[in-house]
Amino acid sequence: ILRPGHVWEVISPQGIFEAEFLVNAAGAWGDVVAAKAGVKPIGLQPKRRSIGVIPVDGIPGVASFPMVTDVGETWYAKPQSGKMMVSSADATPVDPHDAYADDMAIAEGIERLMNATTIEVNHLDHSWGGLRTFASDGAPVIGFDPHTEGFFWLVGQGGYGIQSSPAMGVACTARILGHALPPLVADQGLRFDDLLAGGFVPQPEYVKIDVDGFEHKVLRGMEQALRSDRLRSLIVELNTRLAEHVEIRRWLETLGYAWDPAQ
Repeated sequence: ILRPGHVWEVISPQGIFEAEFLVNAAGAWGDVVAAKAGVKPIGLQPKRRSIGVIPVDGIPGVASFPMVTDVGETWYAKPQSGKMMVSSADATPVDPHDAYADDMAIAEGIERLMNATTIEVNHLDHSWGGLRTFASDGAPVIGFDPHTEGFFWLVGQGGYGIQSSPAMGVACTARILGHALPPLVADQGLRFDDLLAGGFVPQPEYVKIDVDGFEHKVLRGMEQALRSDRLRSLIVELNTRLAEHVEIRRWLETLGYAWDPAQ
């Protein structure tokens, strides 16, 4: 992977591919791809998850069963295609590789299922393994690399890549192309600091907030913006008869803001 000028070049047996942006969505191999591109790795850790699929013949209504787990998440089970998927919720740190199921981890999951329910498991239909990849803080790593132009990280989704991929896909597309965050995502509710960190909005110099009693929630969601030296003015209407607003006023004062009762 090279960047001889203002475009990326990926050299492969199928040919040379060029693009303005390089999106690193390599999962467990995210750090490997970054190193090949001359980008500093971020310390991704793949963790293996083993899944066993068991037949549940004779148990009516399996397809409508909810997902079930224990408080400590030492096992879980949920219906899948007329059968039941079971796991011991293993998270074994491994190097990037073509994942395979750990038979002992599957056996532990099945044993815990039988100990907690009346389901009897006599044999395994099939099994599979996957790698769930995490950054050090457990949060997805999404956005342009701060030190390498045109290199976009999209890794570290952990065990939620499938569920989050529709929203994450359109959000990342918007970020790469410099578009506004799509309503599909924005309408779900985001903190201002999330938008700021993702590069969707610039650090403001002036802020005015009037959201009919919900000012405290907006303010809590923009702490990083409020702490910035670039913010020159904050105007917000607070109701001193609301406990939440009294508390948020005290919090703002700890950040160096002054309350003006005459405003």
